[in-house]
Amino acid sequence: MDTPKTPRRRRKQQPVKVKPKPIHYRVAKRYIENGGHKGKALRDEGYSQSVIDNPSKVFELVGFKQVMDELGLTDKFLVSALVHDIENKENRFNELQLGFKLKGHLKDNVLESKTLVLVVSGESATRYKVDPVKDILKDT
Repeated sequence: MDTPKTPRRRRKQQPVKVKPKPIHYRVAKRYIENGGHKGKALRDEGYSQSVIDNPSKVFELVGFKQVMDELGLTDKFLVSALVHDIENKENRFNELQLGFKLKGHLKDNVLESKTLVLVVSGESATRYKVDPVKDILKDT
């Protein structure tokens, strides 16, 4: 009599760590300096027109994303800055908008509406001590 096989557990996939190329650092630096214009940063670093027309070929690379994190533009930084902004009611919309755009969390067509909608999971809200219900009631 055959015994049924137990299903194997899938291992949690570890984040891929690669060594970024030197050009990724140069593109990231130009990208930040010019206010988030992908095509201009790629053109200034000598990329071909096909890459300039499709910047995700560079900006979606794991190595490039690691460079952005190394330069201090991490998801944790952006979320904590947003929470700080909400708590202090300061108007830092443009800085936060640029940060989220640089990290690829906002698309150009969404930016033109000047409305930023951020969905925060319960786990993240707890981690960053955000209580939306309390904050809404505080304003009324």
